[in-house]
Amino acid sequence: MKASVGKGIEQINRSNKHITAISGEEPRIDASKPRVGLVVTLEPFYIDQNWLVWDELPGPEIPLGVMSIGELESLVLLDADELASALRDTAASAQENVMLLAPAFDATAGRENALLTSTYDGIGLFDRVSKRTGRARRPRSAEGQQVQPPA
Repeated sequence: MKASVGKGIEQINRSNKHITAISGEEPRIDASKPRVGLVVTLEPFYIDQNWLVWDELPGPEIPLGVMSIGELESLVLLDADELASALRDTAASAQENVMLLAPAFDATAGRENALLTSTYDGIGLFDRVSKRTGRARRPRSAEGQQVQPPA
C-alpha cells in the first residue's frame, strides 16, 4: 500500500508544493485556486473508509481521493462544471484531507460513456463473440455435427 497509494500521495503533495512555488515566479499560475488530488489505481482499494490503512500512509496536504480506473471512467461522464462542483463539494466535506468520492460517483448514475460504447461497437468483437457463442451452444448430433434449430 505504501509503495503504490503512498507514492501517489507523496507525488501529489510534491506537485502541490511545486505549484505554490512556481506561482511566486509566474503570475499566470494562480495558487489560490482550490486543488484536489486523485490517486488512480487499477483495482479499487476502498481505503478512504479504512482509517487503519490511512494511518500507515503519508498525510495528504490537499483534499485527496483514491479511485480505481473504472471509477475514473465513471467520472469522465461529468462535464467540466459538474466535475468541478462534485469535487469541490466532496473536498469541502473531507476529513483530514481524505475525500469520500461516493457523492461524485452518484452524479454519474444512469449515464453511459458514449466514447467507450462507440469504440466497442466499432470493433465488432463482441458481436463476433456473441455469434460464435451462439453457434457453439447449438446441440450436436452423435457424429458431432451441429444440429440446426427448427425453423
